[in-house]
Amino acid sequence: MGSQPVKAFGDLTAYLALNTQVSQTVSLTILRQGKEEIVRVTLAARPSSTPQPAQGNSASGSIQLGITGTAITPEVAKAMNLPSDQKGVLVKQVAIGSPADRAGLRSSYKPVDINGRRVLVGGDVIVAVGGQTVARMSDLQAFLRQAQSGQQVTFTLLRDGKQVKVEVTLSKASSQ
Repeated sequence: MGSQPVKAFGDLTAYLALNTQVSQTVSLTILRQGKEEIVRVTLAARPSSTPQPAQGNSASGSIQLGITGTAITPEVAKAMNLPSDQKGVLVKQVAIGSPADRAGLRSSYKPVDINGRRVLVGGDVIVAVGGQTVARMSDLQAFLRQAQSGQQVTFTLLRDGKQVKVEVTLSKASSQ
């Protein structure tokens, strides 16, 4: 990952989702028995992975937000004490240094069991961007396809059950 530090697993997965592609070989520095080692790995697609990176290809290039997100399900809404019909995109991960990170978006952090699977909840839920309702990931990606690098956009979020507005300055996806 170059010189990108990893403090939590979400840092690694967000970096890989936003800056790499399937079949690419990357070098990772790991700690094994107290000693640093460099390992080279070839990336493969994650099987049946629901969360998707939020970016879109516009005429001005690929615009990134720097999150991996997923649509809210009734089960996730219940775990977050939200109405069961709540719509929006749950922020699963925030990439370090991304527009979302600079704007202070919060990723999921609280593990809960849903239908026998361990799921992280508790992150921000994006419910609107630029005044447009966001019900699912495809809505957010469609907005980003129309966006421009440097554009400042107001995101409406549900944070800890309260609606907040956050300004995000979008940028082109890094090509690493």
